[in-house]
This record gives sequence, C-alpha cells and structure tokens, in this order.
Amino acid sequence: MRTFALVHPIATGLALVLAAGTFRVLDIFVFRLDERWGEIIVSKVIGVLIVLGFLWATGAGLAASGFRGSGIGPSVLLGAGLTVIALVAGYAVEFVQAAHAGQRPELLVRAIDPKTSLAGAAAFAVFLLIGNVVNSFAEEGLFRGLLIPLFLREVGPWPAVLGSALLFGLWHLPWAVKGMLDKSGDPVPLLLANFLPQALLGIVWGYLYLCTGNLWGSWVAHTLTNSVLNFLHVQTGDDVDGGLATRMITFTVVMLLGLIVIHWVSQRLGLLAVAPWGAEASSA
Repeated sequence: MRTFALVHPIATGLALVLAAGTFRVLDIFVFRLDERWGEIIVSKVIGVLIVLGFLWATGAGLAASGFRGSGIGPSVLLGAGLTVIALVAGYAVEFVQAAHAGQRPELLVRAIDPKTSLAGAAAFAVFLLIGNVVNSFAEEGLFRGLLIPLFLREVGPWPAVLGSALLFGLWHLPWAVKGMLDKSGDPVPLLLANFLPQALLGIVWGYLYLCTGNLWGSWVAHTLTNSVLNFLHVQTGDDVDGGLATRMITFTVVMLLGLIVIHWVSQRLGLLAVAPWGAEASSA
C-alpha cells in the first residue's frame, strides 16, 4: 500500500468528498438528469470511479474499503434484518395513522422517483434499481469504506463514525437547496428532511461497518432502503406517500435502536472491527 494518502488522512478524506460533491452539484443543478431520467447517474458513476481510483492510487484492493468476503455473513444478515424490521415498522405505523384518520390506505407497487415524482414501467424500474446499486456502492465505499478507516488514523471510533455520518447528511443538502430554488417546499422542513435522517442512518451504517469490518451489510441496507422506497408506496385516495414523513421517522428510530443489536452481535461473535487505514483489523 502506498503511503501518500496516510500523511493527512482526514484532509484526504475531505478532499475525496469535495471531489465527489463537485460532480454531484453539477449533476443536480446543471445537468439535471433527475428531471429527465429520474436519476443523477453521472455523479454516481463518478463516485464509484473516485473510490476505485483512490484504492488504485494507494495500492489497496477493494477489500481495503470493506468490500471483502470475511465477515460477510453476519454483516449482511444484520444489515438486511434490521432494515426489513425497520421498514415493516415504518409502513405499519403509516398505515395505522392513515386508517385512524379514515383515509383507507393501500399499498401501491410502482417505480417512482420520490424526488421528482417521475414514474414508469419495467424499463424505468430497472433503471432505478441499477441507480440504487451504483449509488450505494459509491456512497458506502466513500463515506463508510474510505472515510472511517482514514478518520481512525487521527481520531477514535465514535468520532470517526459521527464525522462520516455528518458529512453523509451534508451530502444530501443539495436536494434541499434545489427544492428551495424550485419553490417546492418550505426551507426548514426541506433542510431537515434532507439532512437529519441521512445523518442518523449514516451513524447506523457506519457503526455496522465499524463493528463487523465488512461493508456489504451497509451496502445491502442502503440499497434495500432506497429500492423499497422507490417501489413500495402508500396511497390514500389520490395522494401517494403523503405519510412518508411518519414512515421515515419510524424507520429511522427503529434503525437507531438497531445499534444495540449490532453491538451485542459483534461482541458475541467476536467480529473483526474496522482498523485505521493501513493497519490490521482487530476483534470488535
């Protein structure tokens, strides 16, 4: 492994986020492909290339970013299991709330991009799914796979997780800015909706990676979350996903409670925790 990225690890991580963020801003505000295609696919692909490029430049393999075979079983089971439970709870609470209000909620299975409300048939569904797969690889690889080990070179485990989660929340703020510029919502709710849930989920996904030493669980959780929200909706009359805020609040709270499960399982199984960049992994 080459050492130039280890001289100033936190600054290196921030530079990677800045580079990826530049293309993200261009994608959202200049290219605006989401308005035509339902996905900002260009910056997602570039995000993947940035992760892979950094690994190549430092002489590291894909496993160095957490995408490894060891520990994949517990990591994926934790990530998928907690996500399914949290999603079921979120939809259930939304259903109960809508039914209590006399709105007669129904499940709607359809490919819809929630940011633009673009919808389509099979081809669009496949495109959204591919976008989610690429997006999760780019974001998990960058914010968890690279940032947490880099940050661990200079700070402790929790500051590393919280720092990466904070950046992950900030990463989603351009959507709030776009909403304000397009006058599609009030500023405060837009800012909260495009920062707080993402930052809190970043803590959960970061801690899952930290405790298992394997990023596939976070990738599965991230992909599953985005895909279910794209394809499974709650309809009340002519309104689709009107109770999304309730669903996401419940989902996020349950995921945060999952931190206890992650800690317990990792301790029980003696899983290898993430080590600082360039160091050997150790038992959680």
